[in-house]
Amino acid sequence: MTSDTLPRIVNTDKKISFFHLQETSLPTTDEVSVCRSSEGLGWKGIAAALTREKPHECIHRPMTGLWIALPLNHTDLQRTIGKTVWREKLNTSRSVLTPPGETPRDIVLNETKAFHLFIRSRVLEEVAASLSFRRLEITPAFGAHDMGLAYLLRATKQLLLEPGANQLQSEYLAQLIAAHVLNRYQANEAQPAPPRDCQGLTAKQLRNVTDFIADNLTNSLTLKEMAAAIGMSRSLFAQRFGRSTQQSPHRFVMAMRVKRAQEMLEKEEFSLAEIAAICGFSDQSHMASVFKRFVGVLPRQYRHSFK
Repeated sequence: MTSDTLPRIVNTDKKISFFHLQETSLPTTDEVSVCRSSEGLGWKGIAAALTREKPHECIHRPMTGLWIALPLNHTDLQRTIGKTVWREKLNTSRSVLTPPGETPRDIVLNETKAFHLFIRSRVLEEVAASLSFRRLEITPAFGAHDMGLAYLLRATKQLLLEPGANQLQSEYLAQLIAAHVLNRYQANEAQPAPPRDCQGLTAKQLRNVTDFIADNLTNSLTLKEMAAAIGMSRSLFAQRFGRSTQQSPHRFVMAMRVKRAQEMLEKEEFSLAEIAAICGFSDQSHMASVFKRFVGVLPRQYRHSFK
């Protein structure tokens, strides 16, 4: 996008459909096999796929969002965008960024595995607006040695592999990755004006959103729902919430789920499976892994300590 004004922000009150791989630039050929994807997980702001790829050549269809690819083993890749040609043997920390609207021609010269992440244009637009960018113009990157981005991509890959992967986590990672890319790969002339907002939530806002989370722990809470509870956009809410609590909304919600589970485990009224459902975990296994991460012991062990 190269217009002089920032694209219109999508109305976040409007119902947004799930993000499907057929909307992305991922090639649909016999040489590219999808091993795992975000299809069916309810993700809306991002889509992701793990692939096994044989040597192939492909001209990718354009998409309105951003495409980032991270090799999972050494990959010999040649890419052409317009008159620019890149060729490099990429290692597992070097990512490839394709801005909105581009139609790259890729030649993959060896068998490889890759993680592909696609971020919807509305996420880029919302984050760009919250960061005060004058317009949305991302530059292509080939073999970018960006450890911060590689870390975020691996975190998203891990989320894709976890049985308890949920929409809130994917939305938060989408915001983080979009902010990172915009800060690092935005065209110079589109850089933001001095920041206008560096404050956190007010005491009343924090109390209201905490009460909202506590009242809805059984549900699959989304960033949009929490932000709407105090009348904010998702990106602004995530920033201010982090400044006020020094943690992400997702971690805060998980901590509240664990705290409620602790309270219920101290009694014998409910089974572990029932507690997991009441506290909003996807299943008993998900509760066990999160509970141990926060408390240091499994729920069953914690309950036993009160006998």
